[in-house]
Amino acid sequence: MQPPADPSVGDYTEISESGIGGGIGAAVDPAGAGWVTVYAQVPDLSAAIAHAERLGGKLVRPIMKLPDLSFALIADPEGHVVGLMSS
Repeated sequence: MQPPADPSVGDYTEISESGIGGGIGAAVDPAGAGWVTVYAQVPDLSAAIAHAERLGGKLVRPIMKLPDLSFALIADPEGHVVGLMSS
């Protein structure tokens, strides 16, 4: 486990031992509610966001570029958040 390369991500630790990588972070909701975000790797992050928006999704977090990858968060029409990432 390691802290994120970009401190603006907040109190977050990446996990990338084997298999699907992920991370653990502190709740940022004032009520302390937790959440889980599943990330999908896509070949073109901007194109995937545009496609999701055409299908009724909304961009929750714009593309953030880190040294090894870029990611964004989108919400489906019911508000469920999904992460998209590209290396």
